[in-house]
Amino acid sequence: MFKKSITAVFTIMFLVTAVFQSLGAEEINGRTIMEKVENRFTGHDRVADMTMTLIKASGRRRVRKVKIWLKKYGKNNKTLMKFLLPADVRGTGFLIWSHKGKDDDQWLYLPVLKRVRRISTSEKGKSFMGTDFSYEDLGSYTIDDYNYTILRSETFDGHNCWVVKSVPIAGKKKSYSKSILWIRKDSFFVVKIDFYDKRGDFLKRLHSTDIKKIDGILTAMKMEMENVRKKQRTILEFENVKYNTGLKDSIFSERNLEREE
Repeated sequence: MFKKSITAVFTIMFLVTAVFQSLGAEEINGRTIMEKVENRFTGHDRVADMTMTLIKASGRRRVRKVKIWLKKYGKNNKTLMKFLLPADVRGTGFLIWSHKGKDDDQWLYLPVLKRVRRISTSEKGKSFMGTDFSYEDLGSYTIDDYNYTILRSETFDGHNCWVVKSVPIAGKKKSYSKSILWIRKDSFFVVKIDFYDKRGDFLKRLHSTDIKKIDGILTAMKMEMENVRKKQRTILEFENVKYNTGLKDSIFSERNLEREE
C-alpha cells in the first residue's frame, strides 16, 4: 500500500510538471491571443436573418430586416447582405470580398440608382447605411496590420477575459488610432471592443451578448454598437442562424447583388 501511494504521488507530480511545461511551450502574448481568435472555428459558411435597429439620441427608432450569407475561403470570406424591409431600403445589397494581406473589395447596390457602386478605400471609415457601423467595421480584420499588447486580465459578463490593445502598424491607413478588445480565455471569443478615433479619443463600443452554441459554434445573437460621441446606437439581432449549408459561390456575385429577394 505504501509503495502504491508513493507511485501515485510521483505520477501526479509528473503530470503536473508536464502540464506546466506544455503551457510554457507557447508564449502567451497579444499576438498569439489574436492568432487564436482568428483561427477559432466558425464554420465553412453561415446564413442568418438579422433585425437592425437604429436608435438616435432623440430616442427615434428605425427597424430594418436583413438577410445575410457568408462563406469562408481559407482565411478569406465573402459576405452578402440583402435589405428586405422597410420599403425605403428594400432591395439594397452589400457585397464584401475579403483578401488576406490587402484591402477588402466592397460593393453597394442602391435600387433607386439601379447601379452597383464600388466602395473606395477613402470611404471605408464612413457610416454604413446610416448605422453606427462603418464600412471598415463590416470588413475583414487582418491581424498582420496591427501590434498587440496585453493590458490586463479581468472578468467581463461573467467570463475571465484578456484585455488586449490593438494599434495599427505605421503606414497602415485605418479609421481608428487603437482598439481595446475583451477576449474570453475559455474560447477566444471577442465580447467587447472599444474604438478610439485618430485623435485618441474614445469613439464607440461594440458589445456582443446572448452568446449561444449553434452546431457547436459560439455565436453572438445580439451585437450593439454604441457611438458615445453622438449618443446613439445600432443593435443587430440574429435569428435562424445556420452553419455549413453548402452555399454556392454564385451567390457572392455582383449580378446577384442586384437581384431582389
